[in-house]
Amino acid sequence: MRKDFVIGGVILKNRGKYTIGSLPYLIAKEWDTFSDEILNRDSLSIADRDRLYYHKVNDQKISASDRQLVNEFLEQWDHPVSGWLSGNQRAASKIDQIAKLRNLTAHPMPIYKWQFTELWLLVIGGKTKSGRNQKGLLKEIHEKSNAIH
Repeated sequence: MRKDFVIGGVILKNRGKYTIGSLPYLIAKEWDTFSDEILNRDSLSIADRDRLYYHKVNDQKISASDRQLVNEFLEQWDHPVSGWLSGNQRAASKIDQIAKLRNLTAHPMPIYKWQFTELWLLVIGGKTKSGRNQKGLLKEIHEKSNAIH
């Protein structure tokens, strides 16, 4: 009889259906996420932008041994993503935010232009409304990978 492999309260099995939204809980103790109230608005005012994000503390019970197992896996995984994920609060933030925006696209409701722009900036990067350059997840992974090699 095969014993179930459980990490962070999630039973892992072949061909399991896992979501990107679970990942931040496994790699970080805290991160920045979207306020659901603001995220679901059809437009984003200046006041809303100031309240769009909040700091989330991991509320799931990830044991020290589970966290160590994830870190060991990331250290041994020979892939550009592994170095970027390893102990990276910013990675957890981006992944959580991408997951929330992705969830909006998976429903029959429209995704608004400002939401699409946020998703684009998180994944691809570009200039924000305030004029600063934001690196997307892809560029961060690429740069981290090149720095290691």
